[in-house]
Amino acid sequence: QQSETRKFEVQNILAHRLVTGATDKDLIDNYEFKVHWKGYATVSATWEPWENLKHLYVVELYCRENNLKLDEGRIYDDCLSYLCGNI
Repeated sequence: QQSETRKFEVQNILAHRLVTGATDKDLIDNYEFKVHWKGYATVSATWEPWENLKHLYVVELYCRENNLKLDEGRIYDDCLSYLCGNI
């Protein structure tokens, strides 16, 4: 019997926070993001580390809108796919 792999799509980012024990606010790896998942209630949002989300364009937009510094080259998203609704 095959196990079913579920895909979760980010609807939007609700908030961010510095990881417990982190002191460098300028290092994006030290943040977690509260993710509202598409198709789920907002109360089901989860905190996710940067490492799990760094390839998503929606996270890059959130960071820019909230003045979080991103290292050049850290966002690996296929922007055209996102903008066309394929992600």
